[in-house]
Amino acid sequence: MLLVEKIGCLVIVKASAMYYSIIESAKANGLEPFAYLSALFTQLPSCKTVEEHELLMPWNIKLEAGLNK
Repeated sequence: MLLVEKIGCLVIVKASAMYYSIIESAKANGLEPFAYLSALFTQLPSCKTVEEHELLMPWNIKLEAGLNK
């Protein structure tokens, strides 16, 4: 296996682990994962401060009614 292929595999594994962690954190906080990810990816680009980013954590975020489990 070429070095480039190994590095590519490591990047994919790391991205998958982060994605899985986000999903499991949402579930652990009683959120429906798809609804959480939708809200996260919609609101994240407009965040400018650390406080705004912290409000998107699964234990802080306020989802629209009916989107929680």
